Amino acid sequence: MKSLKKVLALLLAVVFVLSMAACHPKDEVAISAGDYSITSAMYSYYLTMADLEAKSLIANSEDYDTTAKNFSFYKQKIDNIPFETYVKDKALENSLRYIVLEKLCKEAELKISDEDKKGMESTADYYWNYSYGPVLTENGVSFETYKKIFMNDALYSEYFDSLYGAEGSKAVDAESIKKALGENYSAVYMITHSYSSEEKPDVDAISKSLDKYVTSLKDGAAYADVLAEYNKDNNKETSSTTSSTTTSSSSETTSATSSSNSSSTTSSEEKEEEKKPQDSNITVLTKYEDAYSGESRYFTKYEDVEKLAEGEVALIHDEDAKAYYIVVKKDVMADEYYLDALSDEIRYLLKADEYDTFLKDTAAKLDYDINKFAVNQFKVKKIYDGSEAQ
Repeated sequence: MKSLKKVLALLLAVVFVLSMAACHPKDEVAISAGDYSITSAMYSYYLTMADLEAKSLIANSEDYDTTAKNFSFYKQKIDNIPFETYVKDKALENSLRYIVLEKLCKEAELKISDEDKKGMESTADYYWNYSYGPVLTENGVSFETYKKIFMNDALYSEYFDSLYGAEGSKAVDAESIKKALGENYSAVYMITHSYSSEEKPDVDAISKSLDKYVTSLKDGAAYADVLAEYNKDNNKETSSTTSSTTTSSSSETTSATSSSNSSSTTSSEEKEEEKKPQDSNITVLTKYEDAYSGESRYFTKYEDVEKLAEGEVALIHDEDAKAYYIVVKKDVMADEYYLDALSDEIRYLLKADEYDTFLKDTAAKLDYDINKFAVNQFKVKKIYDGSEAQ
């Protein structure tokens, strides 16, 4: 009898799943605006990503105590908006942005080049396999759906360039870019000493041990010689100047949408010779949190660097990163390479907020329809986020 009940229960479950599939057909339209639309699966993607973003905001904010007894994300508010409402509003906002970008680019006859498309597909494949795939699959999002959304994200930069690029209708003038470079970026020689592996670090002793390198640099010793001495004293390889410096780490969004801020690539046929900086020892630091070019690095202690005079040496301590930085300030304007290499990134620094406001305003003017039957099948509390307990 028990076995029969189990069989019946299994059959009922199968029937339920099949009936759900019948009720919600493949490529079911969830939100539409004229000739443009997104499917239920795409809406599920945006809802899932909004949920992950909201939970990350709460988990990384000091305003919430996620360790409290009976803590629940769903009982919290973000910007005084109930969690579930916040997630659904964000999902709708991003769904409409998808439609807006598709509409604007089609009307402007803008397309992603075949070369860029291949690169985007490769990147999408990487993120799917090593980051988002397992979570999105559980929420009914296929790789094909994810790839389609990823390609739409690429339209963000396509339309941005049509407005603010060198040949854009609202092109940012060269003087503004140059001024922004000087105000937001600094060239330095830098040695990074991390003590993150030490359980009970004696920061005063560490600081004192680094003073000899600071003194040497102040006395006019060559950076390469001081770096070599530091590496030898700390059993580090001296194969490259970057061996003692940490890599760039900005907020990120790393996410699929971070690829939106990539500039159009130049074909190898147009490059007779790869341009390089005059001084390979230089590291460019910035206070621009969304730095993405790979030519600059967002630095949380940028204010300490910014106030230094050219040639000045300083020992900077970042307690949060558990690291000391020996820094020699250089002139970021001395090498034209950085102005050229960072121009696209600087355009985003100057115009991204204006652009995002434009996209939101354009979305607000859309005459759109929501298929409630399609949208309401997704419940915020039912989103799989990859954690064992929600």
